[in-house]
Amino acid sequence: RRSSDLFSTGAADPGPDPGDNLISDVRFEGVAAGPEAIGQLATNAPIYSDRTLVYGDPGALLGAEYILTRNDDRRGTDDGFLTFDLSMDATVYVLFDSRATALPAWLNDDGWAPTGQAITTDDRGTTRVVHSKDFSAGLVELGGNAAAPMFGARSMYGVAAISNADPAPSCSV
Repeated sequence: RRSSDLFSTGAADPGPDPGDNLISDVRFEGVAAGPEAIGQLATNAPIYSDRTLVYGDPGALLGAEYILTRNDDRRGTDDGFLTFDLSMDATVYVLFDSRATALPAWLNDDGWAPTGQAITTDDRGTTRVVHSKDFSAGLVELGGNAAAPMFGARSMYGVAAISNADPAPSCSV
């Protein structure tokens, strides 16, 4: 909690402090996205900021911070297409269209690994295959959805992250 939350001022609570987010400073092709581009992954959470499609049960990623990408960006090919900052060490997850028969080189190499998990969507009944990679706190750069040699994906990928910080020790009384 922020210290300002401890004292009532009569003003409406502005919501979570952006400094508490694991993910911040989201940029698509160098253009900043607003704080509304970050959410908590849950069943029926929106997939995109430019569509009304939603995720099904996110399984082990329930509650993970995630980025609402834009499906209109699905044809992006640039390195560093999507960038964001992590406030602490985390595992980053890319949720990629299961219709792809070839992944972009950046997702097929460079330490990314399939988790064996898939998340359903209401995007024509497709699923998103989950890939993960550990990152240190700081800048994360992801390539474009359609970067070579990708073939077959028709929807923009999603991104989620979970902190690698040790859980708080439990107390028993």
